[in-house]
Amino acid sequence: MDNPFYRNNEQPEFFQTLNDVGPELQLQLAMLVSGLENNGYDDGAEEQLFFLLRYLISTLKSDTEKISGVAAIKPSSKIEIYKRLCIAKDFLHSTFMEKPDLKLLGSIACLSVPQLIRQFKSVFKVTPHQYLIQLKLKQAVDLLKNTDKPIHEITWGSGFENESAFCRAFKSAYGLQPLMYRKMHR
Repeated sequence: MDNPFYRNNEQPEFFQTLNDVGPELQLQLAMLVSGLENNGYDDGAEEQLFFLLRYLISTLKSDTEKISGVAAIKPSSKIEIYKRLCIAKDFLHSTFMEKPDLKLLGSIACLSVPQLIRQFKSVFKVTPHQYLIQLKLKQAVDLLKNTDKPIHEITWGSGFENESAFCRAFKSAYGLQPLMYRKMHR
């Protein structure tokens, strides 16, 4: 029987990159850990393991679809460029509080700046700068929902340089000022 994930007898390749852990995955992982600690492998671990397998397969499919967005001719080049873009994306995650430089980002990903921007936008549908703003806003939303910090602290705590730039970006993305968002989502 043919395996749809293997091409030319190659095994599927999972890419080393960050992925969001949504509430459903977090719950399943917590249930798996709790079940293993309390009952070992004998009782109910199969359901959580099956869920994790489904999640990994969907992640593999998603990555495979993103690879098709890479502008390259050879499949091996597409995979290599995708890996490099994942490195750039992960670097943005780890340095979003700072102001990462495009030259540095390109050198870390071993791509020229124009190629980095073009390929990043082709694969992730946003430029590296837009992705960075999304990361900062995500951090701001988390701080707004889960803390009582004033807006100026959230501005700095989410990597924005000044409060007005933060408020403009937030309103552009969410349609509300940060304080109104906090009131509506508490």
